[in-house]
Amino acid sequence: LTHEGKGVVAMANSGPSTNTSQFYITYKSAKTLDGKHTIFGKLVGGFEVLSKMEKIRTDDNDKPVETIKLLKTEVFADPYVAAREEVDRAQRKERGEVDQEALDREKAAQEEYSKKAEWFSNPLSGFAQPQQFKAGVGKYIQQSGADSVLD
Repeated sequence: LTHEGKGVVAMANSGPSTNTSQFYITYKSAKTLDGKHTIFGKLVGGFEVLSKMEKIRTDDNDKPVETIKLLKTEVFADPYVAAREEVDRAQRKERGEVDQEALDREKAAQEEYSKKAEWFSNPLSGFAQPQQFKAGVGKYIQQSGADSVLD
């Protein structure tokens, strides 16, 4: 991950021998910060709010003159949950346990593929086949119960 573009969310240590951190959101690319601070997210919305924050005046130390408060944030994809699920699957596989959910997904995908493959190899298989009622001319026409004049 790099400090490329607007909306990179990262954390910087306040200094040596301190146990404090500062979180920041970039207003533009900041390649000079790459490798120095920990990037852990990126904005996926709310850029109009970020633009308003960028316009707030700052003092000589680059601290905003007005207090900025983040009232709500939302995590869209938690990488820890995905990693935990992957580790769990690997452990079940290692123990020889069957992952029924994965088997069900695979079976459904195979059935869907078979349906498509059957159609491509025999496109007429999905259509009704004509029923033959007798031999010769008119073999596909069903006769009524009464005898025909032509018989």
